[in-house]
Amino acid sequence: MKKVNNNTQTLITDLKLKIIKSIKDELAARNYSVRQFAEKVDMKHPQIHRVTRGENYNIDTLIKILDGLDMEIIVQPKALK
Repeated sequence: MKKVNNNTQTLITDLKLKIIKSIKDELAARNYSVRQFAEKVDMKHPQIHRVTRGENYNIDTLIKILDGLDMEIIVQPKALK
């Protein structure tokens, strides 16, 4: 198994934190508790808690949450430095 270097791990952590913040901000803007939102998107609230705490989750869960909040992830090439 290939070892993840510190730069890659930092990138993953930073991206997860941005996603978490965006989801939490949108939940707050819509006045949703995690339980209320879970009911709206037909999910169990622990699934959403795992995402908002930055625990491991699968991409399907993330996409379902984002879709329920009318959000999306856009994949594009990195800007050159």
